[in-house]
Amino acid sequence: MNQKKLQTVKLFLPQILHPYLSDNTEEIRFRRNREVMFLSSEKELISPVIADKAFLDDLMDRLTKSSLYTYFEDIANGFLTLEGGHRVGVCGTGVYQRGKLTDVRDISSLNFRIAREKKGCANRVFELLQQEETLPGVLIISPPGCGKTTLLRDLIRQVSDKMSKWKVAVVDQRNELSGTAFGIAQNDLGKRTDILCGYTKPDGIKRAVASLSPTLIAVDEIGSAEDEESLLFATYSGVQIFATIHGDERGAFRKNIARLIKENVFGYYIYLSGENHSDRICHIEKVKENPLC
Repeated sequence: MNQKKLQTVKLFLPQILHPYLSDNTEEIRFRRNREVMFLSSEKELISPVIADKAFLDDLMDRLTKSSLYTYFEDIANGFLTLEGGHRVGVCGTGVYQRGKLTDVRDISSLNFRIAREKKGCANRVFELLQQEETLPGVLIISPPGCGKTTLLRDLIRQVSDKMSKWKVAVVDQRNELSGTAFGIAQNDLGKRTDILCGYTKPDGIKRAVASLSPTLIAVDEIGSAEDEESLLFATYSGVQIFATIHGDERGAFRKNIARLIKENVFGYYIYLSGENHSDRICHIEKVKENPLC
């Protein structure tokens, strides 16, 4: 983690926790009436600081800049995205109205997932793609917390900077890829990349196709029927797709994107694992094309 991102994280933490934060920290876990924990791929560091109700209330005040109302919708959706692309998962008591989750009260835990740039982590994938006659679609697959977004971010940067014929549009619904603040991307997504920040994937993809003439669209964490429909729209418009999805090599994720598979949207599946510390790519699968109906 570069020093700028480290300082961004420290802005939200009480000073007593600063010594426990390091370049290798990936998550900070705040569980009510439990010790605050700092996690990396190699170890778990348990601080003596207890996250009681007053502590969590103060932390939420910091995260929302003393304006819970402004972040109401994000909190109801279970997460906050901070400047720099850092993401905070919010757990508590769900409040429903007419069958719809409208609020989360009595915060019981927060999971601070630290965004990071790891330039070069996609070298292996990018070198493989360069051997193809034309750039294929790529789907990055892993369980949560194994580096899907980090790998996608670097792959976008390399294509954007090194392949002059490709125009990239990033639909960054949760602001994790770009970490955009005040219209400026905090993360390097390359010199030929346009960023649509905060749009839903369906809205962002349609706007990108209509106004940016992209040759590649990149999105994070697909899986819904709406995502699938919008990605098919882009594919039918002649655009290649880079995306991530939660899953593993057992392949259950395929059920959520059956139409994308049928239409040969992805040429490669990249499987990641949290077991590998230096290179989390555990398997690369070249997809056999299905005969189009």
